[in-house]
Parts: sequence; structure tokens; C-alpha cells
Amino acid sequence: MVGRVKRIMFAAAWIGASAVGYAVGLAAGAALVGYDTELGDLAAMGAVSGLMLGAAQGLALAAQDRKRLAIAWATAMPVLLALGWTVTTAGGISVEDQFTVFGAYGAVVFTLLSGLLLARFTSTRAQVA
Repeated sequence: MVGRVKRIMFAAAWIGASAVGYAVGLAAGAALVGYDTELGDLAAMGAVSGLMLGAAQGLALAAQDRKRLAIAWATAMPVLLALGWTVTTAGGISVEDQFTVFGAYGAVVFTLLSGLLLARFTSTRAQVA
């Protein structure tokens, strides 16, 4: 029961940190580039939103004593979000509609690279029921 409560508390912290971090980062990043949708603008917006998202999620990970992953994750998020927007824009997605998240092309790249990061910093161990 204690393990289940911890997982629920971690999930709530992760979701809250993600929502606040991305909201603040997206607002700051979009304002910084004047809400423009050129490739460089979206990459910069992605980097700023990734900086805030990564910091917030990194704090949630660090609170769970996953400090190595927290640092790697927080460091990678600005790069991965900038790359997600770059790939989406290069793929011809209509970014001028000012979506709040990048499209499927960027999502695939982000998911693949963040998954590799997770695999690098998490250990595989048998789970006992």
C-alpha cells in the first residue's frame, strides 16, 4: 500500500511540475520570439519552454532521489523541445497556426531521443508484486 501511495504522489508531482513548467516556458518562449513561427523562432521557443519544463521535471525527479536522471533530463529538455519544433517545421506542418505543442514528426523524434535518455539513466530490475 505504501508503494502505491508513493507512486501516486510521484505521478501527481510529475504532472503538476510538467503542467506548470511547460505553461511558464511556453508563455515566456512565445513572448520572447514575438509569437513568430519561423524555424529559428520556434527552435528558440522550444529551447526556452524546454528549459522551464526540464527544470520543473528535474526537481520532481530529484525529489525522488533520482539526481543523475534529473540533471540529464533537465539538460536535455531544451535541446529536445527545440529539435521537436525544428523537425515539425521542416516536415511542413502548418506551424503558423501557432499550436502549443509540436506535431507528430517532432513528437516521434522527441519520444525516441527521450526514451534513449531514460534507458541510459534507469536500471532494469525485476519488480516484485
